[in-house]
Amino acid sequence: MKNVILTAALLATTSISFADDLVVTASNSAKGANTTSLDLISSGSAAGVQINIAVVGAKVDLSGLSKSLPSNFSLQSNYDGKEIVLLIANDDNSPMKKGQISLGTIRVSGATLGAAKLIVVDAKGEPISSVVHGN
Repeated sequence: MKNVILTAALLATTSISFADDLVVTASNSAKGANTTSLDLISSGSAAGVQINIAVVGAKVDLSGLSKSLPSNFSLQSNYDGKEIVLLIANDDNSPMKKGQISLGTIRVSGATLGAAKLIVVDAKGEPISSVVHGN
């Protein structure tokens, strides 16, 4: 009976994914532009990340992104005048290391960043619980 309970407990814990967090830190510069830092706190399970950030009618500079990503990951970014979309993935589907990963900075002039949405998946494409902090 003890073995059955122990096996059930082990099976239950192996199917639980831990949360990944996006930390958004904004600061204003003297020139009127807002610089926002993005950091991902990885549980060590994330193999793919999508971040959507609302920002309407602004001048957006995405050149400060992806400079500190792990070497096997790439970041694709786009701003369509309404929303910034960031996609982070790699070719071998391996997870990111556990801990804080700097995604870089976004500079915005003429508006402030709106709400951010974070979608994180593991190597099997299964969603991982995720939370956005700071915006």
